[in-house]
Amino acid sequence: MLPLSKIQPCLLEDLSETEIVKCLKDLSDGFTKSRHKIDDLYASRKHISSYASFYLPTNMYKMEFLLSQLPEKVLEQLRGSTIIEVGTGPGTYIFALIEALKCQMCSFVGVDHSPLMLEQAKKLHDSLYPCSDITWRADIPKVDGEKTLVFGNSLNEMGHYSALKLVKNNKAKIVICIEPGTKDSFENMGQFREGMIKDGYQILYPCTSNGPCPIIKDKKDDWCHQVVRTKLDESIERLSQMIKLDRKTMPAIFHVYIRNEFAALNDSSAKYRIVRTVKNIKHAFLWDICLTEGDDNKIVRIEVMKKDFKKKEVKLLEAMSTGHLIDFEITKKLSADKWRVKLSHSILDLL
Repeated sequence: MLPLSKIQPCLLEDLSETEIVKCLKDLSDGFTKSRHKIDDLYASRKHISSYASFYLPTNMYKMEFLLSQLPEKVLEQLRGSTIIEVGTGPGTYIFALIEALKCQMCSFVGVDHSPLMLEQAKKLHDSLYPCSDITWRADIPKVDGEKTLVFGNSLNEMGHYSALKLVKNNKAKIVICIEPGTKDSFENMGQFREGMIKDGYQILYPCTSNGPCPIIKDKKDDWCHQVVRTKLDESIERLSQMIKLDRKTMPAIFHVYIRNEFAALNDSSAKYRIVRTVKNIKHAFLWDICLTEGDDNKIVRIEVMKKDFKKKEVKLLEAMSTGHLIDFEITKKLSADKWRVKLSHSILDLL
């Protein structure tokens, strides 16, 4: 992914580290406490530049992680479609897709209502990805052929109804959502999931089937989200420490859908999705996993014994992101919803 040294020459404003930190604190406050200030901040060249210097390279890791969870056949479909990012900001997930898919020749459209965000995206494009076919604009154009829609923290803003309408109007083949890992966002995404299934889509991620979400169905005071853990470039980590915002552990809600007629492209044989790493105790890891049973999805807690792994492997599992699809052998059913398991070592290849 992009280090700060590559991004800085492409910013709208030449800013000192002190100026970047001040603007990032303003933005962080706007995202968490004062949402009404966001439009004003997005009208500032300094704040847009600061956003691109920090949030762009860290958010790019989210797309990289998500793509690592999808079957290769689905990635090939992505490479063959026009990819439209709704709420592109400074081009975050378009650039992440170019990096991860190695698809310099793909066609992209970045859509955003902020002229300054589009200006910043174009400057990064011209400097870092000059050979890529990317169009930047304020609305979605008419595009022939297969289309992929990417919602990057934008579905949360527009609401599920407007997002479903966009999907339908554009006849998207694949839909990718990367949204905030919050309870409110989960409720919005639950309604979006329901609408997508009704409209003829198969969910590829994170659910293992189109069956009802067990967390929503059981009306639990909980929500399903993933946590991406990563190692940041030293320059980005320095900014993270200065503004006291952890970007090495990033919660997010990822959803990926494909039209039902292409659902067979999901050829994974694994059965269980890790939805939460609950606890790391002396002898075992306790994880919550989601699985399909008949027409239903259900949550089960598994106990993964540390004695089955080498010390180096245990460290890898301690630093693992959630959201992986795994296989295991049940060695003992401690109760109906709690199992002791022997994990397939193939998961270590994913970490």
